[in-house]
Amino acid sequence: MPVRLEIPPSPSLAVSWIREGYVLLRERGVEEVLESFPEELGGLLVGNDWKVLGKRFGRGESVSMAAVARRLAFEPSEGVVIRSRVGVHGQEVYQVIGSEEFVRLPYEGVKKDGYSLQLMKLERYQGVTALELGTIGKQVTAYADRYATFLLLAGLAATYAARTPRDYVFLLYDPVTLSSMEGSAELVLVIREAAKEALRKALEELGEWDEEYVTLRVVFNEELVKRAESHELRSLGFRAIRVRREAQSLKIYGDIPLTLFLEREVYRRKEFLYRINGALDRLAKPLSNYLKGRDPLGDGYHAFRALRSLYMYYETGSPAFLAQYNREVHAMVEVLPREDKRRQKYLCAVL
Repeated sequence: MPVRLEIPPSPSLAVSWIREGYVLLRERGVEEVLESFPEELGGLLVGNDWKVLGKRFGRGESVSMAAVARRLAFEPSEGVVIRSRVGVHGQEVYQVIGSEEFVRLPYEGVKKDGYSLQLMKLERYQGVTALELGTIGKQVTAYADRYATFLLLAGLAATYAARTPRDYVFLLYDPVTLSSMEGSAELVLVIREAAKEALRKALEELGEWDEEYVTLRVVFNEELVKRAESHELRSLGFRAIRVRREAQSLKIYGDIPLTLFLEREVYRRKEFLYRINGALDRLAKPLSNYLKGRDPLGDGYHAFRALRSLYMYYETGSPAFLAQYNREVHAMVEVLPREDKRRQKYLCAVL
């Protein structure tokens, strides 16, 4: 593929999505990326995004995210090197991402020819990335040319995992994991698909977001572990990003690390891993009821506490948290009447 990406790994979302889009493009090609573009992502173009795109493409032409991506897509014969730089114009600090010609443009040319979607302003490069760019305490506006913007949109398509009533949920690799796996684009996509399925299952079971439950469903997913181990990976790191649209702006409502340390004992004990997944199956319903305020007997409350203990076991590996988990499962049983058939089901969640 004639496209080459020369942007260093970064925890910034804009850069991460561009890198993810590059991996997808390299493996699947432009047409397959466009054909599989999720239409619901159009809701992430807000406010001035449509105004700017309407001026560039003609009003009425770009009516969906997929249509925008098609207008920006690479032509087969185009050879482009994507680079990045930081500039200063008066009081404004800005980042430019795109082809060599675009990156060399003065500020006026960057602002005139570039795109600065709301998706690129979710973080404004404060915090960790501000340290990398030397812009601590300042807001940085990112501008991308059509090539980098297409890679950004392709990255959205690659990482989009699920939709809740309020949020768009994306599953990205952390920068270190993605860099270590970039040599095998298909491996990146195949392993992430298993993680996406686990995340979607967690949301379907609960009907809403719960950080600890989603984390455990992903990091202990048997198919994900199997695929990772078949390629002799020692660890995997993901980020679950929740983006919410509020009026004409976008906000991040979660950036959660999901890390699998595949050399830990829990991953070697396949029967135990199977039992953990079975236990989560049994906790899902009472936990969901508790989170929705429908827990008259209190079994959901103890399911909630059991889940937190299991999460701490994942975080620390300490058997003390596993013992605490089992105590809460027994407490779930004790609050139910003796004739309640759920008692036996809950007992099967003991680990």
